[in-house]
Amino acid sequence: MNQTNSGIGVAGLLFVAFVILKVMGILTWSWWWITCPLWIAVGLTCSFLVIAGVVIGLMTLFGWMFCSKKKVATHKDIHDFYNDHDDVWRV
Repeated sequence: MNQTNSGIGVAGLLFVAFVILKVMGILTWSWWWITCPLWIAVGLTCSFLVIAGVVIGLMTLFGWMFCSKKKVATHKDIHDFYNDHDDVWRV
């Protein structure tokens, strides 16, 4: 069985409830506060993406710095490589 979750969610439900209450005149809040549940969902998503990006960036940085299987080429390595294969690179 393939089940998918395509519900409105808590933030969406709160937003719909706030809009209905605002239109009915029960809430006298500003529209900025009515749309606040949508900001929370967007803020949480952006926060997750930023944290994931920082973690991936740090893993990549420290992976390259401390990985013993990979060697970062230095200027001397590149110079020696071109000198060793000089006949290939000449036109």
